[in-house]
Amino acid sequence: MIAGIDITPGAAHRPAALMVVQAMLGVTMLAITDAAPSRAWAVPVAAVSIAGAWTATRRARALADTPSSRIASAPQGYVELVAAAQPVPGWPVIAPVSGRACVWFRHRVDRDGGGGRRELDAATSDAPFDLVEGDVRCTVHPAGAEVLAADTRRWSNGDERGREELITAGERVHVLGHFTTTQPPSRAARIARERDALLTAWKAERPQLLSRFDADASGDIDLTEWEAARAEALRLATLHVDAEPAPQAWHTLTKPTDGRLFLVSSVDPATVARRFRWWAAGHAAVLVVAVAFGVGVLHPR
Repeated sequence: MIAGIDITPGAAHRPAALMVVQAMLGVTMLAITDAAPSRAWAVPVAAVSIAGAWTATRRARALADTPSSRIASAPQGYVELVAAAQPVPGWPVIAPVSGRACVWFRHRVDRDGGGGRRELDAATSDAPFDLVEGDVRCTVHPAGAEVLAADTRRWSNGDERGREELITAGERVHVLGHFTTTQPPSRAARIARERDALLTAWKAERPQLLSRFDADASGDIDLTEWEAARAEALRLATLHVDAEPAPQAWHTLTKPTDGRLFLVSSVDPATVARRFRWWAAGHAAVLVVAVAFGVGVLHPR
């Protein structure tokens, strides 16, 4: 690596934008350290600003470049879903501070003291919740997500300060992440499973098995009689499977493993995109100021 520019053999396989960021950082470091070594403090400021601008820009691009999909027809992989949030059936979530029912919560309570602010309590929910479109559901596992909640409450009590953020049932939630669909077993597989379970149960109750299928009263089940038992088990299994509602595919949305943005937000998507763009612009402004001070443009020696 030369002044932050990676020239190792693997560098050619890295994303071009990442290499541009590395080059920008290298040039910035050279400019500052050559022009004013005593102002090297500007180097870490510039580095943080470049990283911040790069991250915010990536997030804004992820929002802009990923089209919304419907749960039932979403492709496998990185997707954007916008749907109503609901708790997973049988898995209620209660915010520990306010006691409100929700699908996700985060809170933090601090105390101001002579030595500064000290954290008293903090917690973030990682319980799954569902996105629901009609009768189709997708289970979101929010662990590792960047979560933006529109329902935010702040309070103070003496020297204590608190903040609670909630996503509640029924809110429209905008999620970017890795989408996976697990298909249910086929009808034939479900029938075969039911048939095998019946035969296993019948074999465990030998007297009943003999009374039903020992046609020649030999005290044993021969091959012909066993085939009759299998045919009856198949008939009963088919009736049972066909009488049940067909199982639906199981959809899940989790944190991408390739480092792309994992976002869960009940804030309006346009507001979120605007926020990311402002963050990128703010970091870029800090970078310009840091470089200007570092090379002595704003404060000559």
